[in-house]
Formats: sequence, structure tokens, C-alpha cells
Amino acid sequence: MGHFLERMEYIVTYYCTTSVCFAGVIANFMSLVVLLSKRLRAKTTSVYMAVMACSDMSIVGSYFIRLVAYEWLERVMSPSFCVFLLVSFYCGLHLSVMILMAMTFEKYISVRYPLKAAVWITRKKACLVLLILVLLTLFMNGHHGVYVELHRTEVFTNRTQLRCSYQKGIPYYWFLSKVYSWIDSTVYCFIPVVFLSILNGLIIKLLVEATRENSSMAQNRKSVEKQITVILLATTIVFCVLTTPVAISLIVSSISPNLIPNVVWSWIVLLEMANHSISLVVYSCGSSHFRQQLKALFCRRPQQPSVQECYSTSQTRE
Repeated sequence: MGHFLERMEYIVTYYCTTSVCFAGVIANFMSLVVLLSKRLRAKTTSVYMAVMACSDMSIVGSYFIRLVAYEWLERVMSPSFCVFLLVSFYCGLHLSVMILMAMTFEKYISVRYPLKAAVWITRKKACLVLLILVLLTLFMNGHHGVYVELHRTEVFTNRTQLRCSYQKGIPYYWFLSKVYSWIDSTVYCFIPVVFLSILNGLIIKLLVEATRENSSMAQNRKSVEKQITVILLATTIVFCVLTTPVAISLIVSSISPNLIPNVVWSWIVLLEMANHSISLVVYSCGSSHFRQQLKALFCRRPQQPSVQECYSTSQTRE
């Protein structure tokens, strides 16, 4: 039974999770290209989504390197590179969820105060909010660069791997394993779930009330508002479903470190990486504008021949 569970953990970790991370890097890059297109980049929502795509890429990319590429990069691996990977991973986790909260709050403002939204919500203010969030996540997670060491450890039976880890037996390790787990779970899951649930409920209520009105303003905004709302709701539902197990597991592990088996952890991490890899699917299903721009990346229309070319062709046929 032990051999079966270890084999399952190996398959989930090194086949399923690495495949999801690799696909997530590609999907988030495609989302970034679409969101920065000329048609979409003028919207503040696209600015938020573009930065969130970058943060999701840092999450799945750094985790992919931690799983697979350590051996390939062994010659260049160093504690400094470990610091970069760990800080990128944790900053990406918290930045991604904070951006989702900022997008939802902005959506609430635009629905609650439609006449003032154009003044209150601008690209300049969105960039300022993103800058504050980036600095905040760096402040929260800069401590991951302390007491990091690079060593080879046994991950499975008769299999070792080069890994970045924290030095054990020091006060910081106690803080990391006992205190930071609660902070991480609260910031990454518990507060966002409550915040997003309340705001999305208020947004739905306001939109339902707006659809009952017969004003032309409500009719003109109906299609665009609906698409953005669908994206936010879908992203929120996916986030709550796929990240709640991670937060609960971190809390449980801080109380009883050996309670959760490694094979269960492998499935939980797979869900977490899926959450940061699925944005392309969510955006494509929720927005026709996003789908059109995505199709334009692969389906370029052939250029129309000029009048001179048509004339010369007709003469040749004659």
C-alpha cells in the first residue's frame, strides 16, 4: 500500500502538476498578449488582468522550475537563485488574489456609481493601485529570502533532488511553520473568499435592479457589464473551489505537521496550480471580445489584393 501511494504521489507531482504548470505558463502568456492588444488594453480591467497573468506566470513558472528544472540548472543554482524563486512564488500568490479583489471592488464601484465611475476609475489610478499592491506583496514576502539554503534531499525512495529550503532549528523556521501559515492562509484565502462573496453578491443585486429599469443607460451598458460580471464570478468561483483546500491544509499542518499524507498534499498542490493556469479558459468563456482577439492571434485575415494586382491578373488571363 505504501508503494502504491508513493507511486501515485510521484505521478501526480511529476506528471500532472508539471504538465499543468507548463500549460499554465503558455496560457497566461497568451492571455497577456490578448489583454495588451490595441482593442483591450485601454480598459482598466485589462490592465488588472494583464498584471494578474504575469503574477500567475511567476507562480506556475517558478513551481515548474522547483519541480523539474533544478537538475537541469544545477550548475547555475545558488542560494540567490533560490531566493528569487521563493519570493517570486509567494509574491505571485498574494498579488494574484489581491488583484482579483481590486478588480471586483472596481466593478462594484462602476455598478453602484455609474455616473462617477468614469472619473473615479482610470488607467492611471489602476496603475497606482497595482504599484501599491506589488510593494505590499514584496513587503509581506521579502522574508523568504532569509536563511535559504540549497541542498540535495531524498524526495522518494532511492530518489534525491536538489531543493531550496529553509534552515531548520532557528527561530525563523518556527515563525515560518507556525505563524506564517496562518498569515498566508488568511491573506491568500479566508479574507478574499469573504470579501469576494460579499461584493459579488452586491454586484449581482445591483445588476438585477438595473435590468428592471427601462433607462437607455442601463440597456447600453447591459452587454459589457454582463461579460465583465461573468468573468469575475467565474474567476471567483474557481478561486474559492481550488484554493480553499490549500488554506485549510496549511492551518492543519501548522497544528499537526504529519497529519496530512504526502499523496494528499500532491493533489492539493495540483488544484492550486490549476487555479493559476485556467484564466485563459475562463476569459474565453466569459467574454466575446477576448475570444475575438484570441482568434485574431491565430486566424489572420489574408490581405486584399490591390487594384493594380487585380488589373494585371485580369490582363494575364486575357
